[in-house]
Amino acid sequence: MDLIHTGHYFIWGQDPYLLDEKIETIVAGIQAGEEAQRLSIDANELSAADLGEILEFSPLFSLARVIIIRNPYWLEKSDRKAKQKQAVEAVWKDYFSRPHEGQYVIISSRDYQAKNPIARLLKQHCQLIKVPALTGTEKEKWLSNACKQRGLKASPAVIKQMVAAKQDLYYLSNMLDKFSLQGIQVIQTQHLEAELDNMEEIKVFKLSDACLQRNTKAGIQTFHQLEEQGVPYLMMTAMIRGQFILMARVKFYHERGYSLQQIESMLGYKPFVIKKMHQLGEKFSSEEIRFVFQRLLQIDISFKSQSRDQRQLIEAFIIEVCSH
Repeated sequence: MDLIHTGHYFIWGQDPYLLDEKIETIVAGIQAGEEAQRLSIDANELSAADLGEILEFSPLFSLARVIIIRNPYWLEKSDRKAKQKQAVEAVWKDYFSRPHEGQYVIISSRDYQAKNPIARLLKQHCQLIKVPALTGTEKEKWLSNACKQRGLKASPAVIKQMVAAKQDLYYLSNMLDKFSLQGIQVIQTQHLEAELDNMEEIKVFKLSDACLQRNTKAGIQTFHQLEEQGVPYLMMTAMIRGQFILMARVKFYHERGYSLQQIESMLGYKPFVIKKMHQLGEKFSSEEIRFVFQRLLQIDISFKSQSRDQRQLIEAFIIEVCSH
């Protein structure tokens, strides 16, 4: 291990939810020791030149910085973009040739390809962390805790039914969020069966959640999945609008001095929902929230006038919101 770069991490695993959870744990540990700027990068199409610019950092007159690099194509097993991968490898070699005090880098990928030259380089200079998927028993425990956090109750039989559905943790998390928003207190088999028979709303909820998380890759991927499944564009924008309105209301009241408990009482939502929206609201400034609603209004007008392609409008909106 190169001690100069012990603040650098390479994590991998098959479950995006668990990867993101591990990232948040690492970031929280860093920020507990010092104030740090956070920069999240979707590296699926990131060029070597752009990577080099992002990694350039001067600690003079600056806060510490945490760079989160997700889904880099240069860690894939395939030979896709071979020349670009060589250029990226050169960037990393140069980067690791000198110390970077005050900068932390977290790289996450679905797989660890031991023969990949860049993966071998990261192994030399980063802390390697494997994030295994949950076993069936672990998933049951996770679901039980997730229900408890949201003030929901579910019998062991219903928990097992959720596990048997073989949905990923983000899907299950969004489904439980929806139950909580609907005011359901005890999840019954019929609630679960209704959702698993008709998954559209849960999947659209995943799209709005990706926008609130400012996760471009997840937003675009979910949008394309919904589009392929024939989910109406109006349904997508309506769900996004509703979630942003709730987030904006929580942010508005909190900035005016109301406690989260008072906001729960005023808005009539469960503590988990208010806490989550408060955390998401910290990702957006007031100006950015106004921008989101202006764009949603423009999209609504364009839909009604049919003046522009609806698919392009929503795709552009997702990219703008996540990167604005």
